[in-house]
Amino acid sequence: MKIEKIINNNIVVSKDKEENEIVVMGRGIGFKRKAGMEIPQEMVEKIFKLENEDSMERFKNLVKNLPLEYLKLSAEIISYAKEQLDVKLSETVYLTLTDHISFVIEQYKKGKIFKNMLLEEVKRFYTDEYMVGMHAVSMIQERTGCSLQEDEAAAIALHLVNAEFGLKVNDTWKMTNMMWDMMNLIEYELGIQKEDAYYKGWMTVNLKFLAHRMLWLQPEMEQPDATLFEFIREHYGEEYALTGRMRQFLKEKYQCEMTEEENLYLVLNIKRIKDLYLQT
Repeated sequence: MKIEKIINNNIVVSKDKEENEIVVMGRGIGFKRKAGMEIPQEMVEKIFKLENEDSMERFKNLVKNLPLEYLKLSAEIISYAKEQLDVKLSETVYLTLTDHISFVIEQYKKGKIFKNMLLEEVKRFYTDEYMVGMHAVSMIQERTGCSLQEDEAAAIALHLVNAEFGLKVNDTWKMTNMMWDMMNLIEYELGIQKEDAYYKGWMTVNLKFLAHRMLWLQPEMEQPDATLFEFIREHYGEEYALTGRMRQFLKEKYQCEMTEEENLYLVLNIKRIKDLYLQT
């Protein structure tokens, strides 16, 4: 690889074998070097590739004045998140999360600490991402001495959710609020107390993908099985009536439509909750 542009002593711009622009990180990798010179492979610590041209430009501008340790810390957190969550994250997470972490650390040093208004919702609906966030907070404290609170773990978790679904921050807030409303409706109708949380892991996963589909994706136009439809309406009348009220609520508040197939799937999940709850 050859240097295309030097951003600072630790970061240079190069191109991969397909002539795609990449950002190469390594301590001292740009020191006393010029464009056109070979990059010493033993100095390469991390290569960043953002396919979106605008995101790549923003990333280059971000890292220009960023301490190398912040960039390394963010890259390690993202690697850990990919391993723990076992999901594909949008490459823009290197931009958004790196920017966020550097901002939070600098604000902490100035004595500014921020509260996360979605803390409880994040802990409830994005448990795995929240646990990654807690690990990230520990890493930040170990590397920088900044003792951040669980609010920050929730903030990092939301950045990971954004990267999972390719969303913006406001979109994630909207999806989370929709999930909160759906879960509250189910719990209220079934009389389940908040502390009875044994079923919520698998239920929240279903609600997450349902909310995401209703808000941003077109439904798959498939007709539900007629026999299954009649069976559910006949045997799970109460659950079907509940989902009918949920559909109307979501249509009025979020202008979202649930397909009949999604509705039947939700009926079966609510029936499962009732069966589990009544057995305890």
